[in-house]
Amino acid sequence: MAHKFLVVLLFASAPAFAQRHLHEEHTSHHEVALFLGGTTETEGKSASFLTLGAEYEFRFLPRLGISVEVEYVNGADTGVFAFPAVFHVYRGLMVLAGPGWETAPRGNEQRGDHSSFLIRTGVQYSFHLGGRFAVIPAVDFDFVKESSSASHQPEAGKWETLFVYGVKFAFSF
Repeated sequence: MAHKFLVVLLFASAPAFAQRHLHEEHTSHHEVALFLGGTTETEGKSASFLTLGAEYEFRFLPRLGISVEVEYVNGADTGVFAFPAVFHVYRGLMVLAGPGWETAPRGNEQRGDHSSFLIRTGVQYSFHLGGRFAVIPAVDFDFVKESSSASHQPEAGKWETLFVYGVKFAFSF
């Protein structure tokens, strides 16, 4: 009698484990988001600028993804392109870090844009609004390699720190 009960218990619990495994497999691998926030220069003039952007993340492991971020910093007339790796720590908590570059127009006497290497680090938390939508407060630090004004070549050891903060409105698919 005890053996029959044990066999029935094992077979009854199998669908519960299968449902959990099935749910984990159907996690969204793609996410697109619009960003609305600000960028503040932390050194010198300490000016703040409206920042608008877009992001795409591909999650190739349950806790790890790669992101493409594009932002426009209004007022500074600067574009930011970053490619951070995103580590999904716990529930909605995410930590990110990766390379990128910042572009800004050169002076009137020169043609083309000036580009500077940057390293982006940040933390964000995803609040899911049911279904596939989320609101994600984000805080990033951009460490931008400064260049000399005359040659636009990177100066040794000169890094500018930018504080980027805002909210992402995301859709997963």
